[in-house]
Amino acid sequence: MALPLTALVLAGGQSTRLGRDKALVKVDGTSMIERVVRTVRSVCAEVLLLGGDAKELAFLGHPVLPDSALGEGPLFALRGGLEAMRHPWAFATSCDAPFLNPRLIEYLWTLRGVHQAVVPFTAMDRQPKPLCALYAKSCLPAIRKVLDSGERKMTAFYGGVRFLLVPEDNLRLVDPYLLSLHNVNTDEDLRLAEEIALTEDRDPHVSQSKS
Repeated sequence: MALPLTALVLAGGQSTRLGRDKALVKVDGTSMIERVVRTVRSVCAEVLLLGGDAKELAFLGHPVLPDSALGEGPLFALRGGLEAMRHPWAFATSCDAPFLNPRLIEYLWTLRGVHQAVVPFTAMDRQPKPLCALYAKSCLPAIRKVLDSGERKMTAFYGGVRFLLVPEDNLRLVDPYLLSLHNVNTDEDLRLAEEIALTEDRDPHVSQSKS
């Protein structure tokens, strides 16, 4: 049974480093956004696509919310998604995460407690992963406040909400290879993604980490 959770899939952006619309770029024969939507649809009761071309994305069968502030960044998109969703919690992700693991979403859901945001955190770069995270609708006042101040950084509103950073060791309990956090921003990232897809086919342990 799907969780009472809205998946917000960011599909806009300029894709300047990849040089083409990465939502429709294929990994192992399937577009990245289709792979992401297939995963979140298995866990979340609602799916909203934020940005992107509504006609090109119609085949996915989910509402597309147009960019209300084109070029302003993902925090604007997150605000729009939280305003539009029908559930009190959202899982925010990007269209360029082809190996998103449903078990990771379910795990983050169990941690929400008194928090308003539940965000993965990795040791390698010591940075939160705001586009693989849970956000409560109650984050909206803090998001609006930082946007009104001119701030655009995705994590700028964290200081105004109760947030939980989930350490890498905990994440590996459900996603041992942390494949959920592999984003495709460059041709090199895409090459690596194709290699990972081939490994999934050959290595049952990798496949089990996503099941």
